[in-house]
Amino acid sequence: MRTKLIPLVGIALLPSLVFTITRDEIYSNGVIWEIIDEWSPQKDTAHFPYYGIYYSDWTVPGSYYVEAYVYGGVDSKGQFLARIRSGDCAGGKNTKSVWLKEYGKPDGILPAEKLAGIDCSAFVSACWEISRYNTVGLANISLKLDDKNKLKPGDILNKPNVHVVLVLSVPQNGRVTTIEATPPGIILNPYRPFSELPGYEPYSIFPQFAKETPSDGEEITDPKPTISVEVTGSGDIIPDLMLLDGKAVNFVTEQIQDGKRLKFTPGENLKDGEHTVEVHAVNKKVNKNFEDLYFWSFEIRASYPVVVSTTPSDKEQGVDISTDIVITFSKEMDRGSINEGTVLFDPPLQGGFTTSWDASGKTVTLTLTDPEHDLEFLEDYEVTVTEGVMDINGVKLDGDRDGKPEDV
Repeated sequence: MRTKLIPLVGIALLPSLVFTITRDEIYSNGVIWEIIDEWSPQKDTAHFPYYGIYYSDWTVPGSYYVEAYVYGGVDSKGQFLARIRSGDCAGGKNTKSVWLKEYGKPDGILPAEKLAGIDCSAFVSACWEISRYNTVGLANISLKLDDKNKLKPGDILNKPNVHVVLVLSVPQNGRVTTIEATPPGIILNPYRPFSELPGYEPYSIFPQFAKETPSDGEEITDPKPTISVEVTGSGDIIPDLMLLDGKAVNFVTEQIQDGKRLKFTPGENLKDGEHTVEVHAVNKKVNKNFEDLYFWSFEIRASYPVVVSTTPSDKEQGVDISTDIVITFSKEMDRGSINEGTVLFDPPLQGGFTTSWDASGKTVTLTLTDPEHDLEFLEDYEVTVTEGVMDINGVKLDGDRDGKPEDV
């Protein structure tokens, strides 16, 4: 876990600690709670005799590896085990009725407020590493999502005043993995159908990313697109970082409802091909930074054909005179437009060259007819592909990627 020191303005002398937590950390907090150290109850509460009063699955003798559920319980794993060793009874089933009715100690069984264990909202609060909130409080500090399929690990499915579960996976085919504190104890439910949770709504305390431009997977022709994404949340949205193709960029922010819009326009033309964007941001809520990242990709396909790569590469040294010249374009090319009048050598060739193409029509190989006579050792040669080269639609080559036909 990382921490950030935020100096306080005024007479305060000490910094205020604002802790940061990620989805991965919340996921770990949840799954390591599924199985705890072995414990054995000191009292048999599995056959409690009174109808409508607390009972459990815990028998004597018996060994168990799950923390018990108890309505109103807030025990950590360590606190739960310590209380069991000290003689307290573990929670179980129907603990709410006992807690509300405040029964005494029939048959030596303590009332629910003395039972060891944890309830659903305290479990989620502990996994989020915040102070205890009930189900209504968890909804109030979170952002309600408009679609359950937008859930991610660390989010919750919540039915305020009833129950809440922690989400551990992204949904697939109407199913999601959850973990929860529920009678008789904490349980992991892999691939749980949403239909098993009617009336439960999706909530997240993490920043939400939407309306990215260019959109994920989009093909565009503009080599200098404005890249943007909206980040919203239930608290104060603080953007941390934007990466374009793995490199940090200086973005600007605009205030929007419930968050910010991040924008960046490249100073130079981007190359043809796929580009990736990664954004890091936090939602600051209840004095904690909930950090998440979002990434997407888009592809630039220039309206004009451009040269994507060459072999030998530009200014490459020590090239053997027998080496073929390979040129790859961004589009399928007019094969007839590659000839000795449109691909020029300096010094000029006397013997010329032949061409061969790959199946896509994007890559051409130039084989010199008489390299031993045309090329000299330790001599620099320049190859120019002129704007006379065209794609199959007759669009001329854009040499410098400025959206205009030009030599390269």
